[in-house]
Amino acid sequence: MHKERAAHAKVELIVVGQRGGPVMTACGLTPLRIERGPTSLAGLKEAVKGLANYIDREYTSGKVAAVDLVYTRYQSISECVPTIMRLLPIEPAILPAVPPEMQFQTYLSDSQLIAGLVSQYAYISFFQAAAESYACEQASRLIAMDGATRNTSRIVDDLLNSERRERQHEITGQMLEMIASRVNLVEE
Repeated sequence: MHKERAAHAKVELIVVGQRGGPVMTACGLTPLRIERGPTSLAGLKEAVKGLANYIDREYTSGKVAAVDLVYTRYQSISECVPTIMRLLPIEPAILPAVPPEMQFQTYLSDSQLIAGLVSQYAYISFFQAAAESYACEQASRLIAMDGATRNTSRIVDDLLNSERRERQHEITGQMLEMIASRVNLVEE
């Protein structure tokens, strides 16, 4: 059923973060929604919860055939990798195999259980992606601040060297004046 809908579905883009909207628009993509990016880890949890609930409602109602998540994956302090992940529908290949002899006792119907698990999977996947993107943002800021600190140190060193040269020039000028006046006194 999802494959049939996906064949005829249009792509709708939800962007998290204020800078992403103009970038996507410049690329010819118009976001359906632009969500504010979290500025703290507490804000990250709330943003993810709202987005996961929205996607869960849209997916379970059949309005959305598939959900692809695009985010920056944290690789190292200096490297963040753009990553695309198919979130929904869940590919059976990623599910662990359950031995046939295992019996599970549930209090929910199969459809309720699957809907709950899919909802939790979406929330956890969004949270992981958001946390990695947040780590990338903080790493970028750290690198920028480190570069600014180094640049400031270089400028301070240049100013101190310039001040030393200027002071040395003054001292040399004063010394030459004293020597010249001494020579004039001796000659007279």
